[in-house]
Amino acid sequence: MFLNKRYYYFTYTKKREEIKLSEVLMSFIYEEYHEVLFVNEEKEIMLLDNLIIAESIIENSLTFIPNTNSDLLIDSDFRIMQRFHHTWYNTLYDYLSSKKFLNILIQVAKERKTGVVFPEMDKQLLVFKMPISFINVVLLGLDPYTTGEANGFAFATNRKIKPVSLSNIEKGMFSDLKLSKEEYFLRNDLSNLVKQGVFLLNSSLTVKKGFVKGHLELWKDLIKLVLQTLNNVKDKRLIFIFLGSDAQKNMKYITSHISLSCEHPAKCGYEEREFYHNNIFSETNMYMLENKNKQITWMEKLN
Repeated sequence: MFLNKRYYYFTYTKKREEIKLSEVLMSFIYEEYHEVLFVNEEKEIMLLDNLIIAESIIENSLTFIPNTNSDLLIDSDFRIMQRFHHTWYNTLYDYLSSKKFLNILIQVAKERKTGVVFPEMDKQLLVFKMPISFINVVLLGLDPYTTGEANGFAFATNRKIKPVSLSNIEKGMFSDLKLSKEEYFLRNDLSNLVKQGVFLLNSSLTVKKGFVKGHLELWKDLIKLVLQTLNNVKDKRLIFIFLGSDAQKNMKYITSHISLSCEHPAKCGYEEREFYHNNIFSETNMYMLENKNKQITWMEKLN
């Protein structure tokens, strides 16, 4: 619904949660641009074409609509709230509905306009589709791959060739689990791990092409809240695996569950040596067994 090509709009229903999120965005627009036109009882709001974002909240989804006349172009199919399973959305609601989080999304969108950001927008934050209750193991890395292989899950890729980090993880599994390369393999997309409740999280949820750690500070608060949320899980013992020194800075948030750690698998690639994995895969299964949980099948048998 446009009055003409110069206007964008957003509407919201009278659900309490949706109104709260809308008010945050309304406040942001007014503070930044001082141009908001309220037009009717349905609370449609028309934005002049010098504004860069519009919101449509329908069934807890947040949609950014591009203004082709502006300096910022945001994917019109970006429904960010739909990436969060309702258990995450409800738990992190205050943060996800805040101006601070909105500013992060806008900053990432601006960088997509002027450069290349990974993962692609339709894969950003996909890891949060996993319900909190389904999680058994949390694996925390650093960045998405900075060269285009990222698919929204830490270390995973949809490409046929394994990136260095994933290749080293596979070698570490063979070594730690004493499995034969002739009999077992690791899927590149790590979907077999996701199906078993392995939460493949990065410390930074986006990265600009070629800029390792470039968005690390941007996502720090959300990662902290995610880990604190998981630390509060009471009905089972979770295993947290922290890969690399940056991920290990977050170990302080885990006080009620089991924490394991090792170096980041990219480090050994740079130094051209084997991956010092500290037996994180077999250790995880040992703790899973102690707590009467089903062990993780890290690798699959070849046909």
